[in-house]
Amino acid sequence: MDSHGNSKGAQVTVVIAVRGGADAKSRLRPVLGKAGCSALVGAMLGDMVAALQSSATVGRIIVVTPTPELANGLGVEILADPQQGGINAAFAHANRIISGPALHLPGDLPELDAASIDALVSRFRPGAVVLVPSITDGGTGALLVDAAGVEMFAFGPDSLERHCAAARALSLVPAIVENVALTHDLDRPEQLARAAQFGGPRTRALLAELLPERQAA
Repeated sequence: MDSHGNSKGAQVTVVIAVRGGADAKSRLRPVLGKAGCSALVGAMLGDMVAALQSSATVGRIIVVTPTPELANGLGVEILADPQQGGINAAFAHANRIISGPALHLPGDLPELDAASIDALVSRFRPGAVVLVPSITDGGTGALLVDAAGVEMFAFGPDSLERHCAAARALSLVPAIVENVALTHDLDRPEQLARAAQFGGPRTRALLAELLPERQAA
């Protein structure tokens, strides 16, 4: 049984690091405004959690956040992150309470779906680190590794290269996997139109309201 009472043969823990509130997604503020950015973070998280809950390979879902109210009602474990030290500190905070294979995701992957998660998990092998490159900045869209004793979080610009180096330093084998749903994050105004078309239902509905018609088309 998983945390939702479903017998799914769960294999992995998923940790989503996300921050809501008035300061969320500041790069999108010129287009969406503060309230719109805050609503978008909630919509994306709801879509991501729904996709994970329908995955055959996911059991425990943890949302680590300095704004825990963001995850209320989603049926996930909420881990408050009072330090607000950023995404890497949030992952490290969650890592202390988990073991076994763990998939670490930023909270801005609006295209996430169950099939993409299952395909990624199928690539995991003991002694490996599975990495998905982000579409921008040489970053990382997802990191799947056995959580036991591993502290290798380096999300941010050029983080894919840093994660590979950290894996090798731990005598782990980095495996880079292309996965469209995990590659396309949402952090910049030019990415909004794609999310409005290919994002999950909550994200699409919200952006249909918030975006000017020419961008949502």
